Amino acid sequence: MSKIIITGGAGRLGKEIALRFAGDGAEIAIIYNRSKSDAADTLKEIDSLGGRGIALKADAEDVGQIESAVKKAAKELGGIDILVNNAAVFSKMPIDKVSMAEWNELLNINLRAPFFFAKAAEKFLRKGTPGRMINISDTYAFSPAAHFVPYGISKAGVVAMTKGLAKELAPNVLVNCVCPGVIGFGLELAGGDKRAVTRTLLKKAVDVKDVVDAVLFLAKNNSMTGQVICIDGGKNV
Repeated sequence: MSKIIITGGAGRLGKEIALRFAGDGAEIAIIYNRSKSDAADTLKEIDSLGGRGIALKADAEDVGQIESAVKKAAKELGGIDILVNNAAVFSKMPIDKVSMAEWNELLNINLRAPFFFAKAAEKFLRKGTPGRMINISDTYAFSPAAHFVPYGISKAGVVAMTKGLAKELAPNVLVNCVCPGVIGFGLELAGGDKRAVTRTLLKKAVDVKDVVDAVLFLAKNNSMTGQVICIDGGKNV
């Protein structure tokens, strides 16, 4: 039975990943910050699917809280087999409007936090056969849009982190990355997302199931590390 940490696991993509792992009977630690009620609801769904879940609060801007949450997850679950670095913020920041505080918050949550989650978890992951680290980036890592440059920078950093950690942690930890495009969650897309979808080869939003499938594939594959899987409808071809 896999023991998994999922950051940002209370809602949206993180929740979908958690529920799929739960269907395989996994034990899952959801890391959340402000989404306490959503985390509680997700735990109920995990339980109904045959998995076991715990929810741990941690501010992604506080490295001490990150380290504490990982240690507690490892203790409660009896180890860690997989870390899914999913938590992130998506912010529009025109260059003439970016403040230092906004820049720091975005980079702290989207890039610094995944690195320190990785740092805190790697000693537990090394005990796996092998352990897995799956980072969620974004196709903006390769083609950032105007007014979203800091976000693109943060996600490009996640790709670089994936490749670097794959080298540093081999052969005991497999480190890979999934880069989704615009994901459809059964809701009407906003104007900017609609325009982005029209520029893809497939002319449609990415099915969240396909993104989750990629995460599950990487969780079970024994021959890949340092790889980036783009699920973007052909946006970056």
